[in-house]
Amino acid sequence: FNEPSLDKFEAKVKPGGYIFINSSLVKREDVRDDVTVIRAPVTELATELGNVRAANVVMLGVLLSKVPIVSEEAALTSLEEYFSPKGEKVINLNRQALKKGMEVGSAQGESK
Repeated sequence: FNEPSLDKFEAKVKPGGYIFINSSLVKREDVRDDVTVIRAPVTELATELGNVRAANVVMLGVLLSKVPIVSEEAALTSLEEYFSPKGEKVINLNRQALKKGMEVGSAQGESK
């Protein structure tokens, strides 16, 4: 979430659920204590990879590291198919973004 999205949707997350926060954009610390909060500087990471527009894919990687609803391989295949019209450079950027997000998500603990 960014700050406006956190404000808008925080109350809709069920107890025991997850809230994923883009810590590059959200400085607020007071988040509910009945959910698991995952913070990752996805805007900063996407910028380091060369394109801030990859921030959503970085966050997807963070999410998949915590809630593996699909395998990394399946996610990479989907990204490759989706971005194939944009060329190899965009595919590689998004491949790197997903892997960076998974790496960052796996390395951090969870907080309530």
